[in-house]
Amino acid sequence: MVKNSGIDLLADEHILSESVYADCVSPNGSNAVMVRLCRYPEQSTSWLWIYCFLTQGTFGYNNNYLPSSKNISLVEKPDIIYRQSGQEEAIFRRNGPRESPIGAHITVNVRGHKGSKNPQNPGPHKIQIEGDFMPKYKPWKMNRYRTEWISNAKIVVNIDDNYTKFDGYGHWHEQHQKAPRWKTRFTYLSLRGEELSLIGSASEPNDAGFVVKSSKRVKINKIKIDPPSEVRNIKIKLDDYSSLEGKIHTAYKYWVPVYSQWRVGTIVRAEIGKIKLTGCVNDWII
Repeated sequence: MVKNSGIDLLADEHILSESVYADCVSPNGSNAVMVRLCRYPEQSTSWLWIYCFLTQGTFGYNNNYLPSSKNISLVEKPDIIYRQSGQEEAIFRRNGPRESPIGAHITVNVRGHKGSKNPQNPGPHKIQIEGDFMPKYKPWKMNRYRTEWISNAKIVVNIDDNYTKFDGYGHWHEQHQKAPRWKTRFTYLSLRGEELSLIGSASEPNDAGFVVKSSKRVKINKIKIDPPSEVRNIKIKLDDYSSLEGKIHTAYKYWVPVYSQWRVGTIVRAEIGKIKLTGCVNDWII
């Protein structure tokens, strides 16, 4: 596939972009997948990040210079499909309206590399992913352009004809905007469990997010989290004047390319009080 100019020269421009993301982590944190596609249809370019975290190793695919169709996705339409076609393929299908989805499915078929920081080109390993996501709670909007929800998920990963199946807690995210991306530092976290789940973004001066505990949704007012390390303390203040405290442990670490930098991401295990959670914490520090 011929490399195009990507978005590097247009990083500060106000142009339409469409981002869709899905991840799933097993309840013990031993298996996980992360898939993200961002399309710039008016520029006919896109980027695609894929990682599988398995007991036999970490496998990934990064490419910020993929060609894309000019079709703009109608985000309000039910049963929407985001697609990256070609030699490296990723399909994200959301069933039902954005505000009340019935479920979602991902299909991935790429050639990637073994490792947690990979070059931006196809590799020697076949990576295939099939995933089903069933909403556990209603979606929540970080802003009017961004919708995300926590799910139960079922995943099948095929690495060079070696199959791994696992169930876990998942996350589905869609974001459409014209503002430039990657211009604000942040720490983003998504932690999920049977009794407690949360999605939050710590970005000065405003933190945002929500917690679901005992099936009740509560807004996050403030997130205090340690800088990136293998073990991080976290304290979250909620809109009902309660707070949550705990520790986050890194299970896997990986890197994705953002313009001329690398952004670190982590798959994590966490304890909030006595409640065990798994999920992800990602940091963008500029």
